[in-house]
Amino acid sequence: MSTKVLSREEKIQTLKARIDNFKRELQNPKTFTYSLYQSNSPKKDYIRAWGEALEDLHKLGEYKEDLCMISTTIRNELKEMNIPHASEWARKVLPFKYKDSARIHARILLAYEENENRGIQARKTKEEITKENKPYINELTQDIKLLEKARTYLETHEMMSKIDPFEMDEYFTRKRGSRSMLYQVMDGRVKVLTETFHLLMTAYIESTKSNTFAKYMEHLRKIIEMTPKQAVKLITGRVSKVDILYEPKSRSDARMANFYGVRCGECGSWRVDLKYHTDLNTDMLFCYACKNWNELKTEKLVSKMI
Repeated sequence: MSTKVLSREEKIQTLKARIDNFKRELQNPKTFTYSLYQSNSPKKDYIRAWGEALEDLHKLGEYKEDLCMISTTIRNELKEMNIPHASEWARKVLPFKYKDSARIHARILLAYEENENRGIQARKTKEEITKENKPYINELTQDIKLLEKARTYLETHEMMSKIDPFEMDEYFTRKRGSRSMLYQVMDGRVKVLTETFHLLMTAYIESTKSNTFAKYMEHLRKIIEMTPKQAVKLITGRVSKVDILYEPKSRSDARMANFYGVRCGECGSWRVDLKYHTDLNTDMLFCYACKNWNELKTEKLVSKMI
């Protein structure tokens, strides 16, 4: 017996009908759906199914918003249905790909810029700002003294000849990049949040996170007994959990750690690898953080302007 192949319009009507039926049953205390929704696990499955139906409508060209707006769409509809308590639950259970984290960051940055541009009257005086930042200024002053002493020390002590030249080259490259970014921030060419400037200063003065991680792992290997296979997994981040300090924070970080370079659609982690899925007999993207499989994604090369 052959299965009927639905047309595009039939698929759209079926998906829309599923969503409408679910919403009606969700509001009716007499339905089984309403009763099931009082517990946690069915709620999760229902909400995720709703999101998946919207994703399918998106693929068919019917849901016009971006995938990352699905969470917002569902939460807004739940509020309109007078079920506001379900809105926060929906945000938690929906996968990362349905959430618009970029817009959240943009709103924070916009608020920061608006605060910066409120006018001279609302700003503190130079004296007030200096007094407020005095503890930080004192620490920077001590760093300056230490760096000056280090410069004098290096005039009479060997160092470069005793360190791997590739490691020094990477150190200098990162240092120059951090220094350039700090100049751009302080010159006003790049706007960042205050806490971001603090992190840039910390990274520049103390070290880069990548270099710190490398040294940490080098020390760890000396004090912990493990098999070669375990060591490779731990060092490369191919385990379920790593310290938040060592989670890749961007595509650049992920690529440098030899990950694929896209975020997991379920949890948002960058620790995603291209692996062969034995059950489906195809290559897919595997997330080490949440152990979920994602569809393979590729991007077109962008022509470089010279």
